[in-house]
Amino acid sequence: MNILLVDEHVLLREGLASLLQQQADIKVVGEVGLSDAAVTTAIDLKPDILLIDIAPQVEEGMRIIRTILAHLPTLEVIILTNLNSDEYVIEALRCGAVGFLHKNSSIDHLLSSIRAVERGEAALSRKMMRRVLIEFARQNEPSNGSDNPLAKLTDRELEVLAHLVAGATNRQIAEYLVISENTVKIHVHNIFEKLKLDNRREVAKFANLPGLLRLSQS
Repeated sequence: MNILLVDEHVLLREGLASLLQQQADIKVVGEVGLSDAAVTTAIDLKPDILLIDIAPQVEEGMRIIRTILAHLPTLEVIILTNLNSDEYVIEALRCGAVGFLHKNSSIDHLLSSIRAVERGEAALSRKMMRRVLIEFARQNEPSNGSDNPLAKLTDRELEVLAHLVAGATNRQIAEYLVISENTVKIHVHNIFEKLKLDNRREVAKFANLPGLLRLSQS
């Protein structure tokens, strides 16, 4: 897969490029700072994935992402940054990003996230996934005239859903939430009923983040 790096810090870009180039399935096709040059470079190179840090100019970073995606709608965007605010996560995903990673992530986590995005998955931690699902449900409550089924889920069910989307088993969810496995099964059953889903594979498809967040703007 071809990756374009966008970051204000030259040393970080070069170091990250060197690490990524060691992977047989990854090719860094370019690296550039956070400016309009990122837009022209992306359009010229047409990478598969854009790995970008939107700091320190957050609004400029968001604008660049929107502009690039307007020209390259199939491009996958992963944000790699030190920013850690819920507001930034939600806004970045609304701009079209499919991943939001912190710069203190390990290289192994970064690589697994990049490959997950290549497979069509979102690159978010379970904690971030839960934040997004809760925010989406809150904005689409029945009182707001929405028929979004996520709004029917309780906070606990949204929490369990986030783990399901991440591929966790019932036992893993039980251990993480410190509840019984039987309780998890009940939550999963309720989630399937409310979302009209038959299996876990359908859960993963239903919780496609870009789709959810586009819906939340409509």
